[in-house]
Order: sequence, then C-alpha cells, then structure tokens
Amino acid sequence: MINKEQEEMANMQEVIYHFVAQHVVELKSDPVLVAAALAATAMGLYKSILSPDEYDQMINVMSDNRDIIKPFPLAAPTQSGPLH
Repeated sequence: MINKEQEEMANMQEVIYHFVAQHVVELKSDPVLVAAALAATAMGLYKSILSPDEYDQMINVMSDNRDIIKPFPLAAPTQSGPLH
C-alpha cells in the first residue's frame, strides 16, 4: 500500500518529469542548462532546510549513490500513465 508521502513524491516526480521533457524535447532547451538549474535549485533548497551536518550527509548520500542513478529518458512524455 502506498502512503501519502510516497504518493506526493510520485506526483512531484511526474510534474518535474513533464517540466524537463517540455524544456528539453519540445522547447529544445540545452539539457545541461536544465539539469544545472534543477540541481542548483535542489541544492539551495537542501541548504535552506537542513542543518550543515544534514546537508553534508545529503551530499554524501547523493555522491555515494551516483552509480545507481538511471539516465533520464529524453523522449516526449505521454499523458497516459505514471512514469514508473
């Protein structure tokens, strides 16, 4: 059974997926610039809401998990269903 937080996360990922796909696929934005803007926004948000130690831990978790990150599918999104 999916809890409310998991559902919210899935919804947020779908919104962001469609935002990225729109900018990269439809608007032909540079994927590096889109990724940089998203990463900078995420890092700034983490820095704003986490303590310095928690921020460092988050950076370490991201670095430690870099090999399990899946490539982003650079194809036009479909409106028919969830991303996963």
